[in-house]
Amino acid sequence: FLLSLVVALASVFLSLHLASGCVSRLFFVSHTNLLQILILAMPHTALALGIVLLLSSDGVLSRWILIIFGLPSADYLFPRDPLGLGTLMSLVIKETIFITAVGLAFAKKLPIDAMLLVGHQAGFSRKIIWRKLLWPQIRRKLQPILLIVFLFGLTNLEVAAILGPDQPQFFAVRLHRMLQDPDDLTRQAGALGSLVLLSTAILLAWIMSKMYR
Repeated sequence: FLLSLVVALASVFLSLHLASGCVSRLFFVSHTNLLQILILAMPHTALALGIVLLLSSDGVLSRWILIIFGLPSADYLFPRDPLGLGTLMSLVIKETIFITAVGLAFAKKLPIDAMLLVGHQAGFSRKIIWRKLLWPQIRRKLQPILLIVFLFGLTNLEVAAILGPDQPQFFAVRLHRMLQDPDDLTRQAGALGSLVLLSTAILLAWIMSKMYR
């Protein structure tokens, strides 16, 4: 359970940090980024499978690197590593694009020109204006989105099943297997674990809502 919680929280904070930089750069760009649209439209499962095919020890990218640099073959445990870094990578990629897209929509509703004018009159650079005046307002509006990102990271099954480690298992994967077990006692334990997961998600979502208020 601790692994699931840490990965979910890390995905929120990393995605939000990366999205803040993306929004500040893309807001003043008139054209739409095609790569952003493609990644946003890509299902989580497809991205997870792509990471496996590219970055695993037998993946395409790994083999190219070995051939180009003449390195001996390496057998490493990624993306199904014990720390859940492969799962975290997939979540951060998808959710950064998601938060960026929503953040850009919120930013376009703000009186940007007026706030830039006030900031410049106060002697602030555009970077300081964005960080001190504009981004806090956007981040406040992103609060429900951050809760969604956190809850998905905590409870998702498909990404964790593809990229997560066998030991320790992500909590959602373990619960799913317990609920599919033919033993009645194991299924009951899985149902109780689902209630624990739901209660924890609600509690942490409430705490996060207070943090970003």
